[in-house]
Amino acid sequence: MNKLKLYSFLSSAFIFSITAQAASKVFIDGNNMYHYLTQNNKALVGKNSDYQFVLSNQVTLPNGVTKKKYSLYYKEIPVFNAILTSSELSGVENAWYGQMMIDIEKDITNTIPSLNSKEVLKIAKKNASLIENDVIKNEKAQLYVRINENNKAELVYLVSFNVESYNVQRPYYMVNAQTGEIISSWNGLTTRDAEGPGGNQKTGAYYYGRDYGFLNVSDTCQMTNQDVDTYDMNNQITGGTIYKFACPLRSTDRPVNNGKAVNGAYSPINDAHYFASIVLDMYRKWFSLNPLKSKFQVRVHFGTNYEGAFWNGQQMTFGDGGANTYPFTAIDVMAHEVSHGVTEFNSGLLYKGQSGGINEAFSDMAGETAENYLNLQLGKENDWLGGATIMKNQVAMRYFKNPTLDGMSIDNAKNYNDSMDVHHTSGVFNKAFYTLSTTPSWDIRKAFGSFLFANQMYWQPETTFNSAACGVAKAAADLGYEVNDVLASFRSVGVDANCNVDDPATDSEIEISNGTIVNNIKLAAGDEHRYLIKVPVLNKYPFGYDLLSIQVTDNQNNAKNSAQLYVRYEDGTLSRVLLAGNEYFNIKKPAAGNYHILIKGVTANSVNLTAFYGNLQ
Repeated sequence: MNKLKLYSFLSSAFIFSITAQAASKVFIDGNNMYHYLTQNNKALVGKNSDYQFVLSNQVTLPNGVTKKKYSLYYKEIPVFNAILTSSELSGVENAWYGQMMIDIEKDITNTIPSLNSKEVLKIAKKNASLIENDVIKNEKAQLYVRINENNKAELVYLVSFNVESYNVQRPYYMVNAQTGEIISSWNGLTTRDAEGPGGNQKTGAYYYGRDYGFLNVSDTCQMTNQDVDTYDMNNQITGGTIYKFACPLRSTDRPVNNGKAVNGAYSPINDAHYFASIVLDMYRKWFSLNPLKSKFQVRVHFGTNYEGAFWNGQQMTFGDGGANTYPFTAIDVMAHEVSHGVTEFNSGLLYKGQSGGINEAFSDMAGETAENYLNLQLGKENDWLGGATIMKNQVAMRYFKNPTLDGMSIDNAKNYNDSMDVHHTSGVFNKAFYTLSTTPSWDIRKAFGSFLFANQMYWQPETTFNSAACGVAKAAADLGYEVNDVLASFRSVGVDANCNVDDPATDSEIEISNGTIVNNIKLAAGDEHRYLIKVPVLNKYPFGYDLLSIQVTDNQNNAKNSAQLYVRYEDGTLSRVLLAGNEYFNIKKPAAGNYHILIKGVTANSVNLTAFYGNLQ
């Protein structure tokens, strides 16, 4: 090792005597190194001292000054957070800066740790909650001397390893070398915060690192991090490379990417890289989902004057726009394309007919939800407009509140026909989404969560408007949200979300009165038991009832695995199943009329039926 004897610059060790009663930190700034040593009686003794500064790096600048960096060791063990730098010119070192530790031996009399590196790695990996398919590489456990928050020296291990999975990470742990206590932990995957412009002539310029968060890039100033790779297509339609910009000369300076303004936008590649991370954050933090199950691949500056963006099954691609549009790298457009991938990996909705309209609408909803996710951080409100920031001559591409404002979209299923473009039939579900999101006790997060869960669990490739709406109603029930609000939102756009099934009335129904409990209904798989409860007209205030509740339970008060409950409302002119496949059914403000109950056996069991309507006090 290259070691420094600070006083004479002749031998290999920097050594001083001790007068304090415990370890402490000493901050060095400027030319006061020798002054500190002199004033505090820190005598330099032989080269065999326990303290050594080891040269770890040096760089010679164009002006001839050599910057040197030293790390402090105590008894051959590196001391954590003890680094000094100096400036050397013509063999003379001055301008010292950094921190050193003294009097370590007052606290540490034995430098042999109780735990070895394998043992602390085991402790760290247990804490990391790894899953079966995680691949662990690059395991490290370095022993250090550390001055803790109580100014006491202790032996610690700095442990790290790479986790190669869909959620790439590099956990770091500080572990007490004697007790195994985890002192602190963090994710240390190597990234860098960068700055730069964004926006276009319509949005106005904004600046990453000031108006928005920082750009998360690599240490070498490439547009890559653990979640997103952003490629510059350089106006080609094939190829492309991960975009790289010039790093500052000093590693302590923050990188700035001012690159590639085009078509009225100040840096589409900055926008794309940042917004991709925001979309991923939204899916992860709001919905606990890695949307594409792999690292985002984002391609920018695609083709020449390309007015569009797309998902190709692997990547999100964005054109620079043309006469009618700015570059397509807006947050709602980014989320739109990512969410086509979500649909592909979940329901696989075909991109035609009603399923195609639902596919487009789901991506539109995702775009508005991501925009809301970002706006909440910025203190802004939703505009309920899709693609508004990229349109040059129009207000927006999509209008959630009134889809027909674009002159082509429909807002009611009655206006649908199979010859229509899926971008225009999407208006039906977009308006239902807006209506649900703005319903009291709802918000955009709840609404999109219901549509997302339907996409994950209920929708099929050729789902129709009605069956997709039924899936959203089921999803809302699964998530504990008010199903009747879902039904009402879809009714407003001419879509039936009631999960209609073939359930004709029969003479085998048993009428039950209000508050009845029917016990010990014996079921076998496929058995059907039918009941009827009549909700009467109430001709005095409040002229109706607050609630109708119908529930099926078993001995564990949950018949979900034993039976399916179906309820059909009938007033002589309309029959529909309000909710199917659940063990309970609640409706607020039930209309007067007949409610037909069907219990279908799933497994052999005995269940109980309870039916009640009334007013809440």
